[in-house]
Amino acid sequence: MQKIIRDIFLIFFVSPVFSGISLGQNTPDKLLNYADSLYAQGKYKEAGIAYQQLLEQHHSYSPQMLAKAAFIAEGTNNYDEALYYLNLLYTRQHSEALYNKITDLAARYELPGYAVADEEFLVLALRRYIYLWGSLLMLVAGLLTWYIFRRYRRKKTLGTAAIMWVIAVATVIYAIQTFLHRQKAIIRSEKAFIMSAPAAGAELMFTAQKGHCFRVTNSRDIWCCVQWNDKTGYVRRNNLWMIE
Repeated sequence: MQKIIRDIFLIFFVSPVFSGISLGQNTPDKLLNYADSLYAQGKYKEAGIAYQQLLEQHHSYSPQMLAKAAFIAEGTNNYDEALYYLNLLYTRQHSEALYNKITDLAARYELPGYAVADEEFLVLALRRYIYLWGSLLMLVAGLLTWYIFRRYRRKKTLGTAAIMWVIAVATVIYAIQTFLHRQKAIIRSEKAFIMSAPAAGAELMFTAQKGHCFRVTNSRDIWCCVQWNDKTGYVRRNNLWMIE
């Protein structure tokens, strides 16, 4: 009888306490400190696993963490993972040295999709300030709306004010669609099937190799719509490193 009572006490009281302590240790800050300590000790494999867990489970990272994770991934020949970290870092820090590093690593493994066009570079630069630009454009649209309403009340012609209002609103919508939702992704599995539609029974367009980079236009359930060479296809999301 005493043994049964002891077991019940351990199950319902002691276990939850220690379980809570264990879960509490996996907060982003503690996990980052743990990963950094492993990195400092030269335990790169263990540190890389911790960095990846921090990204995938907590979506938390810093430029320093991404640089360390990329160094570890490249050193262990996980070039797709290294390119993922470097591209994620590039969306935060636009530098020629970092861009050259990405293109050189991609060229070494003959991987397409990493050259940054002028338009894309502009998008990356503006994404950093999208909320500021969006707020300013919305303010302009609001002021123009108020101005047009006043002219309408006074029965005056709208003319240029109406045109400017349409342009301001259209610019806000375009900015949100372009700068907030444009993404790139890297194939993380050994092979990924690019389908003609978001369905397993759709026509197979081609097979992408690990490390290939695509532009993602939208996501639908488990599928992502990707573009390359002016063509559109669909790939399962779990095959991708999403660069957000």
